[in-house]
Amino acid sequence: MKKAGVPKITFHDLRHVHASLMLYFGHDIKEISERLGHAKSSFTYDTYVHIMSKTKKKLIDNLQQSIKL
Repeated sequence: MKKAGVPKITFHDLRHVHASLMLYFGHDIKEISERLGHAKSSFTYDTYVHIMSKTKKKLIDNLQQSIKL
């Protein structure tokens, strides 16, 4: 990995990326929570709320852009 210049990625990193992408593409927090095996969706929400904030900003930006058309 060092020779190829690829960063070391752990299983946990991949899991986090997977959940983040699901949020980014609009999947429901309950669905993501179940997929990750979390006992409560509130834990999933607390863990990934920063991603949700960025996704909401993107949505607002897209809406503003479409209004300008």
